[in-house]
Amino acid sequence: MTSDLIGNGQTAQNGYEAAAVQGAGPPETPLLTIEGICKSFPGVQALGDVSLVIAPGQVHAIVGENGAGKSTLVQVISGAISPDSGRLLFDGDELHGLSRQEATRLGIRPVYQQDVMAENLSVAECMFFGKQPKRSFGRINWLQMNQWAASALEPFHADIRPSAKVGSLSLAQREIASMASAITGSLRLLILDEPTSLLTRSDTERLFEIIRRLTQKGVAVLYITHRLAEVFEIADRVTVLKDGRVSGSRPIAKVSPAELIRLMVGRDLSFERKPGSTSTDGIPVLDVRNLCSSPRVHDVSFDVRRGEIVCLAGLVGAGRTETCEAIFGARPRNGGSVWINGTPSDHHSPAEAIERGMAMVPEDRLQSGLIPRMTIVQNLAVCNLDQLSKLGLVVNSRARRLAETYIRELRISPPDPSRRVAELSGGNQQKVLLAKWLARKPELLIIDEPTRGVDVGAREDLHRILRESASQGAAILVVSSDLPEVLSLADRIIVIREGRNVGMLNGADATEEEVICLASGEPYNVQGAA
Repeated sequence: MTSDLIGNGQTAQNGYEAAAVQGAGPPETPLLTIEGICKSFPGVQALGDVSLVIAPGQVHAIVGENGAGKSTLVQVISGAISPDSGRLLFDGDELHGLSRQEATRLGIRPVYQQDVMAENLSVAECMFFGKQPKRSFGRINWLQMNQWAASALEPFHADIRPSAKVGSLSLAQREIASMASAITGSLRLLILDEPTSLLTRSDTERLFEIIRRLTQKGVAVLYITHRLAEVFEIADRVTVLKDGRVSGSRPIAKVSPAELIRLMVGRDLSFERKPGSTSTDGIPVLDVRNLCSSPRVHDVSFDVRRGEIVCLAGLVGAGRTETCEAIFGARPRNGGSVWINGTPSDHHSPAEAIERGMAMVPEDRLQSGLIPRMTIVQNLAVCNLDQLSKLGLVVNSRARRLAETYIRELRISPPDPSRRVAELSGGNQQKVLLAKWLARKPELLIIDEPTRGVDVGAREDLHRILRESASQGAAILVVSSDLPEVLSLADRIIVIREGRNVGMLNGADATEEEVICLASGEPYNVQGAA
């Protein structure tokens, strides 16, 4: 096994030759060779002597904890930033002063996680921005551009109109449009950063089929993900980054999931399944009865009890997030009722919901949950002014003590209350977002996609935090598209389909197949499942 390992000190070329000998890559000229790349930012060594090879026609996965240097490496490869030292070779030729424009000309196309698209432009305009087809006198050929966009979107089978405004799309639809845009024109290296974090399983399978067709044509794919199951499903080779350095690079056939995790976090992780709760004692903290909220929620009923974790499962667009927003008062209700501790609640805003002992951690942490330019202590203070203020002014010492308490309890890194949230990794941003609501000691905590885009170590921490909160008496309602997470966390699983709850499963006994069948409306074959 050690002969497969490419660590610091070996050249990328030697690593490529070793991979080729073992059948992990073709013995032709590498498409992209990265040798000794280093990049520092003030106070942070983002990349340190990173070397690896990306072969044509291969899927090369990059994994690592948040803050390991994956995003910085992508920015270097795509010409967004320049390395401090080291070199890049493309088709054997050294690249000097690589820019985004030059990377695009070479056929290097990155698709970033939650890629930013102009909301006031159409899908087609965003997909072909700067390369629109023209008529005479330089006028845009709108018909041809929409046809191009429709052709690029067709393999994804997505219900996206090229003329639709980007602002009208869901986050998953925007992700698909970004990927469709990237595979148009001359393509040599496709970089996908957490491409499936917003996609359904069927969307993911279509993406994998597109990737396989691209690699058959010689396109290389750099695939960055926290979902290790996907690495073993789609990748030919995997490289692990830890603390800005390569801790291992191996053919996928020569590595196990447990070994990958050890390379990533330096320890073994144990994801234990949570026993399903069978207790029906006491009045529910939350009791939702025939809830309706146009246009997505149509007659949803369930309850959540003290000390219980209930997960809402279902396909993207099923109405799970909208259900939670209606419960929290962030979306108008036009039918049904919400009961808190046995009493009907007529709250119509998040502020009123918070007064009733509720808290909600939103799906989009940076747009809706945190203030990235503010520090950790400032973000926590925003939601807890009542306990941190005296005579209308925030007492800085109280605010700092609160931040230090949750930094310690939630293992937020770096442990600096004065660090700006924008400078933290995704997993630590999620912990800050959770901390600011936990500090209010809510009776009901609603959390939407708690571990989207976070690494396996942060995921374990976040699951531990939620279990501890439940054990201390909180009622917790979780929305998650990650079925292993649902099965690991849930006491009970409520499956939502087309705005209605279509089934309830005990967390200890449920299977992925049961959940998928309920979510999709397909019959569940018990014998086949067994």
